[in-house]
Amino acid sequence: MNCYPWHQPQMDRLLKGNFQSLLLVSGPGQGVDRFAQALTEHLMCQTQNACGQCQSCQWIEQGGHPDVFAVRPEGAAHAHKIDAMREIAESAHTTTHQGGRRVVQLFEAERMNRAGANGLLKVLEEPPASTRFVLTSTLPGSLPATILSRCRQVRLPSAPEDLQWLDDLAPASPQRDQALLMTQAPDTLLHLLQNPDELAKQVRWRTALIDALAGRGDLTGLVNAAKPLALLQCLDVWYQVVVEQAKTHAQDAAVLKRFVLFQQRLQRERQPVLEQVALNGPAMVRALGGLWLRVAPPATTH
Repeated sequence: MNCYPWHQPQMDRLLKGNFQSLLLVSGPGQGVDRFAQALTEHLMCQTQNACGQCQSCQWIEQGGHPDVFAVRPEGAAHAHKIDAMREIAESAHTTTHQGGRRVVQLFEAERMNRAGANGLLKVLEEPPASTRFVLTSTLPGSLPATILSRCRQVRLPSAPEDLQWLDDLAPASPQRDQALLMTQAPDTLLHLLQNPDELAKQVRWRTALIDALAGRGDLTGLVNAAKPLALLQCLDVWYQVVVEQAKTHAQDAAVLKRFVLFQQRLQRERQPVLEQVALNGPAMVRALGGLWLRVAPPATTH
């Protein structure tokens, strides 16, 4: 796997240098996981060049390299479990199969709860010499300062706004046009195009949010549109719409303030979901929906 072309300068600098623990940061859907995977392929390749021919490259291509330990969020809460952090600590200190490097990948590091972060910190403080830690995040501000201080941070730029890159990734189609209404982030765009049912659910939810804001929908419609989505996914799409609307109304200080306050509320509600607290999703959507209906600019309310 190659990183996106606009990320190649960051890749080149990392491969010329050295690191023990790395935190890769980008905007949502902007290729940070893809970059982490491409970097891992270079690090584990026996030629250090992602040759695609050596045993390490073949293992990675088959998705089963014994010295690459990948951890992703799990479950309905889409969060890292404490058991996964314990497995990281245990695997980091075992002997490698090829007597060389090991790479531990922690995708969406912000999905850790406090206990998980504490477990990870212990191994980051005394990392085995042969192990490289590659963390990714789109919300680094949600990570504890102790984790941030142990990692070298690399920020990846977002995709060029001219969209000239798009035709190389996905040919023009009605589905692509629909997905572009949802996002211009390359990872998210490709995922939605590969999963048309999910695209349809997100489009309905996004449309319900905008309609409610414009006075064309009600609270019941919001709750119903949110039901097919996981709660965290629902909040993430909502957050995206809030950011877009805040930009649209940036010149109206009063309206902008309401959007900023709602954004802060979303962030607070999101944290218990990350911490895997048992929540009543429909009740949360209903409570937030009531606030959302009051965020609308006066000119669009009925």
